[in-house]
Amino acid sequence: MEAIRHILKSDSRELNILLPDNLVNEELEVIIFKVKDAEEARVKSTYQSQKGKLSKVEAKKMLLQVEKSRKEWP
Repeated sequence: MEAIRHILKSDSRELNILLPDNLVNEELEVIIFKVKDAEEARVKSTYQSQKGKLSKVEAKKMLLQVEKSRKEWP
């Protein structure tokens, strides 16, 4: 997945984005956050904040799927 990240100061309601050639005629998703909000979201999603969110049953299902996919590798 290719991503382009720019941090800039907005001075008007208009924003122009120059895309590289390989993204022309592609379906794109543009998400705009205030830098402060994006940083807060990044800090909130740490390992510790996610610890305990996955049930043991779901964790076991995921582990079995990983093991299955490894056996399929050449």
